[in-house]
Amino acid sequence: MNRVKWGIFVLLFVVIFAFIGYAQKEPYSTEKVLQSAWDKFELESFQIGVSDPIIWVEIAEGENEEDVRKYLEKELSKPDLKKFQINIKTS
Repeated sequence: MNRVKWGIFVLLFVVIFAFIGYAQKEPYSTEKVLQSAWDKFELESFQIGVSDPIIWVEIAEGENEEDVRKYLEKELSKPDLKKFQINIKTS
């Protein structure tokens, strides 16, 4: 009987920690990635195409286009990178 109680305790412990880890992870969205880029870089605007699979990003003059592109390619999901073309323009 003692082994059964110990097994239930360990299982409950694992389930609780798994739930805590899952609950703390924010769900992914393309817009959240672009919003984080907005906060990290001086983006003037961004738009996610609905009919055209393009992400348009306008950056402030002086921002490095290549840094923004690398950041987006790192943070966007693989399906987003396959679906969307990334267009970056300096204002």
